[in-house]
Amino acid sequence: MLYAYRIRACQLSVTVRYSVATRIGRVCSNVFTLRSIGICRQLFGQPGLEAMNTEDHKAIRAIIERQFGSLNWSPRTSANWSAFLGDFLPGASLYPAARPAKSQKPEEFVERMRELATTKLHSFKEVALGREIRVFGNVAVAIAVCQITENETQVTRGIEMMLLVKTDGCWQIVSQAWDTEGESKPIPADLLDPN
Repeated sequence: MLYAYRIRACQLSVTVRYSVATRIGRVCSNVFTLRSIGICRQLFGQPGLEAMNTEDHKAIRAIIERQFGSLNWSPRTSANWSAFLGDFLPGASLYPAARPAKSQKPEEFVERMRELATTKLHSFKEVALGREIRVFGNVAVAIAVCQITENETQVTRGIEMMLLVKTDGCWQIVSQAWDTEGESKPIPADLLDPN
């Protein structure tokens, strides 16, 4: 017998399906599609991600907004390179969309972008279109959807994923990787709603 339940908890939808062997009275299979492991603990008493801490969520959201906002420039305005660099833990690594994947330090990334800003990339605008944040104690992951406009004409969208740690009450990015939307890899619709 198959039962399907749609559960709305903590503003996250969860689909839980399971099959029960009624003759022998035991569960044959469990299939869980969860948007948050924290729902596991709330529903089943199992360890999982903590319920969203509002202050942590706000702090990480501010980092995402600052990251995107600091990399905006035009012929009349400059990027805020120090604000961009200030959100990274020393020794952090970045992984741009280019493949094969190659790690670079935030300072190397800024140096490259500064050079582009003085040559062929006269304007650059990056805005957040959506975000999803998960926190457990002093570690967090953030998925941020962004739209990038280069030279006021070329518009692309992508997803950036950040691994963050909290030290002495301050969140910082340990690692960040991103990829660009394409025909074979569209942005998932559920990530486009800002939260």
